Amino acid sequence: MKTILVGIIEPQRLFAPFLTQVLSEAGFTVVTSIDTLALDQLCRTEPSVIFVDIDFIDVEAVDALRQIRSVLPDATICAYTGGAEEGWAATCTRAGANCVISKSAMPDEIVAGIQRALKVGAYVDRRFDGTGHADDDER
Repeated sequence: MKTILVGIIEPQRLFAPFLTQVLSEAGFTVVTSIDTLALDQLCRTEPSVIFVDIDFIDVEAVDALRQIRSVLPDATICAYTGGAEEGWAATCTRAGANCVISKSAMPDEIVAGIQRALKVGAYVDRRFDGTGHADDDER
């Protein structure tokens, strides 16, 4: 299996060690974990996947996704968000995210979403159903 390098941008530092562990156990190699949008650091580590908590980033979410896409055009960008407004997942994908995962996702769903985005180029969490509400019947 090819080594997949992951960069994590997680302003809520308490979540970063947990996410690092989840991704490492799934076979990913976390090469950087930062709490701000440090594009120079991301570029130095050249991750294949960027996992970014866009709800608490120090830059407006859409701008952050566009900036990441501009410096790492081939990376798979995973936007992690609790945003529930209608069309939010589409806004994220238009801004450069390949993958949009809800903060309601379980660890195995996070991994599966990233793997799906790597395989087919895109993944949107089922919770973004166009109404802005989770569909609990699918669980």
